[in-house]
Amino acid sequence: MYTTSKNKGLTLIEVLISVAILVGGAVVISSSWSGTLLKIRKAKIYNEVHYLLQKKMAEVEIKYKNTPVNEIPDESNGTFESPYKKYIWQIKSQNMPLPNLKSLIESQNTDEQSQNILLTAMSGLAKAVKEVQVTVILTNKKNPISYNLATYFVDYKIASKIGGF
Repeated sequence: MYTTSKNKGLTLIEVLISVAILVGGAVVISSSWSGTLLKIRKAKIYNEVHYLLQKKMAEVEIKYKNTPVNEIPDESNGTFESPYKKYIWQIKSQNMPLPNLKSLIESQNTDEQSQNILLTAMSGLAKAVKEVQVTVILTNKKNPISYNLATYFVDYKIASKIGGF
């Protein structure tokens, strides 16, 4: 005689194992997905910051293109228009810092006239070159994050007078 079993379902162990496998797969997929979303958000911020820095620097270069360096303001700031209202900008300028080479020039075996010409050229160069730094600040976070870009403006009228030439 043949005996037939009427149990055609799954046991509790089989169901628990399949649920554990399903949960494990869901955890792996969700952690991968959240890491990807974070990278996408960061890439969007970097892209916006790059665009805003480039835009603001182009505005500064156009505005002060033929302006004497002593007329470039030391500081200015403002906000961007929509859709970039979460960013602010700052512009800071300073005369280009040059290293003090006086002791090095004086220690060389050169005559006094050559030393004076070099020192005059160095001080004139410091007056002819100005560093301008554009900063874009992301303000919608607890700790604002700033990104900087710098350029140099040279006043060739001052630079051409260096050393009396």
